[in-house]
Amino acid sequence: MSFSLEAGKTWERWAARLSEPGLWVFLVLVAGALPRVFWVLFSEGTADAIVWQALVQDVQERGMLAVYRGGDHILNHPPMAVWLASQLANFGQAVGLSFPVVFRAPLFFVDLGTFAAILWLFNAAGDSRWRRARWAIACFWWLSPLAMIFSSFHGNTDSIVALGLVLAAGAVAHQRYVLAGLMIGLGLWIKIPGVLAAPLLWLAVPHSTGRLKMAASAFSIAIAGYLPWLILDARAVIESVFFYPGLRIQTTQGMPIWGLERFAPDWRQIPLEWRSEYRTWMISWLRANRLICLIPIGLLAFARRGQDDAIKLAAGIAGTYAILYGFSNLWGFQYLAWSAPFWLALGPRWGVTATFLTTGYVYGLYAWLCNSWLLLGPWNFAAQPDWPLLLRTARDACILFFAGTALWQIGVAFREERSRWTRGGLSK
Repeated sequence: MSFSLEAGKTWERWAARLSEPGLWVFLVLVAGALPRVFWVLFSEGTADAIVWQALVQDVQERGMLAVYRGGDHILNHPPMAVWLASQLANFGQAVGLSFPVVFRAPLFFVDLGTFAAILWLFNAAGDSRWRRARWAIACFWWLSPLAMIFSSFHGNTDSIVALGLVLAAGAVAHQRYVLAGLMIGLGLWIKIPGVLAAPLLWLAVPHSTGRLKMAASAFSIAIAGYLPWLILDARAVIESVFFYPGLRIQTTQGMPIWGLERFAPDWRQIPLEWRSEYRTWMISWLRANRLICLIPIGLLAFARRGQDDAIKLAAGIAGTYAILYGFSNLWGFQYLAWSAPFWLALGPRWGVTATFLTTGYVYGLYAWLCNSWLLLGPWNFAAQPDWPLLLRTARDACILFFAGTALWQIGVAFREERSRWTRGGLSK
């Protein structure tokens, strides 16, 4: 009994220390900064950095609209993101730095912004326990290998999506609806997937005036970032950016890197008399991928309408992207960056489990592809068609984890909606 009491007092002391900033926060920031700086300066990154470099070069040679209309490269990023990448490329040439370095270096400061935004978001929580835990939550995310890898190694803009979402959620939680719309609109300048959380954030606003302010702000800033190019060729920009279908990424042997299709039999294993029907079903499933994800995401947003507490918002965003991760077959590794800052809001156990599972898969795979635990070698994805059993198991565990979470969140949405209707009926 005395041992239990002593352990409890020790835990309370640690909880009290982690609820206030101090030297430990500075040490955490330094510990998380070192790998980020190291990877920016010394790693090659993934093929995404190479693709971005080729896109920028193509845009500089042919013009942005010409690249949107077609050619050797698929341009699906918003015009402002491409313009900013072009400016970074010009800066790199002027100072003698490679494109992967100048492209990834600003994302270090994006991560610092996300760290501060997490503190701001959770400081608006109605439950004082979450407010006290905000420093620990922000530090947990800052030390996450996923956050480090996607901003400082991978070489894409997905970490900016995360920053915009945390700021938008924080703005709604603090009843700053114009700012919330501004963050959503600016997010659309960089990458479209942040819009998946917009319905949940918009419906969480408890009154029509706030929703109107948020929608007007988001539309105004978003259209300002697209208008110069929309005037010249609206169809090319809209089709390339807003109707980009996504990628079904697989190895050269046809093994998908993600998706529940991983558990479906290969069509070549199906008896000949059923093979044609099976392939037709598989193709239909893949083509319906967008609706399969968007419908339950919309239902979740509708069921959580009016719930503008910071924790409800964070949990709703985590659930939104869990549905996407769980049901989508069109997927890239870096998509996990979008919602990682919100994961602990679905419960500490869920958040820690999600972080460790996805870190095991992504970091383990990247280290194997680079043949370096420090991720210093070339990212040989195309040259590694057959993955080790351990990595395939880690991938499958992640897929099933998010698929299970998606079903859980859909069930929560239905229960909340039924409870709402039940309360409404009783009040009558």
